[in-house]
Amino acid sequence: MASPRNIRTTICVIFIGVLCLQGQINLSEGLSYRESVEYPQDVSVVSLGQGRFRRQVDNSSMTTPMTTTAPEKTTTPDFLDYNIAHDDHSYYKSLTIKQSNIADYWVELKDAKGHQTLSDSHRTAVTASLPFMFLFYGHPVTNVTIATGGFLYMSPFIHKFLTATQYVAPLMANFDTITGGENSSVIFKQVANKFVVEWRDVYLQDQNGSGTFQFQVILHMNGSIVFVYKQLPLRVYNISDVNHSVKVGLSDAFYYDTLYVDEKGISKKRRTIYEYHRVLLNTSDIREGTVVILHPLPTCNQYSECESCVNSKIGFTCKWCGVINRCSDSVDWYRQEWLDQGCVHLSGSANCSQIPTRAPQAQTSSTLPSVKDGDTIQTATVKDIYLTSMTTASQSTVAIIVIVIVFVLVLIGGVGGWMYYAYTHPTTASGMWLMEHRPSQMKAKLANMKFWKRDSAGDKYAVDSTA
Repeated sequence: MASPRNIRTTICVIFIGVLCLQGQINLSEGLSYRESVEYPQDVSVVSLGQGRFRRQVDNSSMTTPMTTTAPEKTTTPDFLDYNIAHDDHSYYKSLTIKQSNIADYWVELKDAKGHQTLSDSHRTAVTASLPFMFLFYGHPVTNVTIATGGFLYMSPFIHKFLTATQYVAPLMANFDTITGGENSSVIFKQVANKFVVEWRDVYLQDQNGSGTFQFQVILHMNGSIVFVYKQLPLRVYNISDVNHSVKVGLSDAFYYDTLYVDEKGISKKRRTIYEYHRVLLNTSDIREGTVVILHPLPTCNQYSECESCVNSKIGFTCKWCGVINRCSDSVDWYRQEWLDQGCVHLSGSANCSQIPTRAPQAQTSSTLPSVKDGDTIQTATVKDIYLTSMTTASQSTVAIIVIVIVFVLVLIGGVGGWMYYAYTHPTTASGMWLMEHRPSQMKAKLANMKFWKRDSAGDKYAVDSTA
């Protein structure tokens, strides 16, 4: 087995505020995808590039090379043809068939009608229930959000960055179902053990003279994903990304919430979306008649027992945390719980009998409340930085209180010292001022003041002092 190859990643942090509205989702490009949900005010995305490392691959077990050449005359099935490209993406293994008989993969939806909202709109998304539980990066998904822009959003957490991550994108682009009228539609339907979504005769809003596109994404019950391209008047690399992201592939992320106190002293939460993996397909391979098959590879979070977890040989270092009874490599949707419950130190990948089943009593963990409207969701960090920041905030609060108390004491002492000096030295300027402003003198001055009021109600009072 080859050792994992670490890939350097570039971190890009995006901070953009979002207006919290019922029924509208603003995208990172300044777009809007309408969705009947409420979502938090602000969000940030941290992109971790194309993946943290590649899965370990046993090259000796591979029957075909990563890129094959044209074979001689043979009756070998099409899977060894030079038009097929194989690639490993750690979580999925892709198979791109460049010149195929798409009738073998295309699912006819003749009797299905286009969704009313999706088939007459632009930058619109609708959530649909899946007829079966679908595993996406090993996570069970029961609902998907279908967008007119040629992609599925897979996370239950709706936010403004739909095109940023956690997508299944056969062809993400600026598609418009209004331009084509009744001919343009977005259709989805269950067919046997498959959930099929078809973008039929859709136009690019900013390149509508190029013609209509027709393609499908098919989710299989076993977790496989198939992209089928029936009609592509433009090559993917010629599609404009000025007004909308253009992507072909998959992406997933996890969330991390932290608490903070704003300038008004109100406790709020920050949520950061960390993209931890992305499957980027070669867009030069995508053309009419192309089929892309993405087979899921085993992941740690699919194991539900300690023995199978620690004994797994899938290319990831799977560890079992007895505190939360979960198997993970620490990077999945539940990363925050993994960190907050101390699984970094309490998990193990060897003997299950030696793995703690509960955290030590001295260790405490905080459970963050769920995100709701009005919460601020911005950038966050991992647990160590989170704990450090909370400790620093507490220390800063104590320091401010001490400084205020010292200042008040110094002020009181200074005023008292000055009054004592003036009282004991009546011939000094301070002593003379104190004598002129003693209570008996101030009472006499007030007695000489005159007050008057105009007849009309609501007018201001004026004060004239003859002192």
